Amino acid sequence: MTSPVCAKFACRADQSLGLLPLDGSPTSVVVQTTMAGDDETHTMCVSAPGGQDGVVDFQLPAKADVTLTWAQVGNADFELYSDDGQLLSCEAGTSFACVSSGGAATGSRVIPGLGQGPYHLVVDADSPGAEGGVVLQLSAVASP
Repeated sequence: MTSPVCAKFACRADQSLGLLPLDGSPTSVVVQTTMAGDDETHTMCVSAPGGQDGVVDFQLPAKADVTLTWAQVGNADFELYSDDGQLLSCEAGTSFACVSSGGAATGSRVIPGLGQGPYHLVVDADSPGAEGGVVLQLSAVASP
């Protein structure tokens, strides 16, 4: 049994996309960082700490190249972590990429060679006051 003191640090994703298919088909989700709280505090590519954030979980059935595509109002950055266990924080795992949107309304980034398993995608406002809404699409194709 987990103590209440430790449980408050466990990752609680806002949304879960489940298992991503490896056929390149996009899976979409909307993340709202406005009024979301600042639970994730280690995003490496933000301009200033303290922006509000959201977390999206997904799993890969095999090694894959994952494409992250966004359309946003606000200015979000995206950091991808391994999910190393349900009792750990969202940022406790290995960081595989930190993607700064640079304030661009739309954009895309491929994260190559991710291993099979579960992941946390932290969507963090680039700085306090840069919160907003983000439409994300994740797609994956098997990689050698």
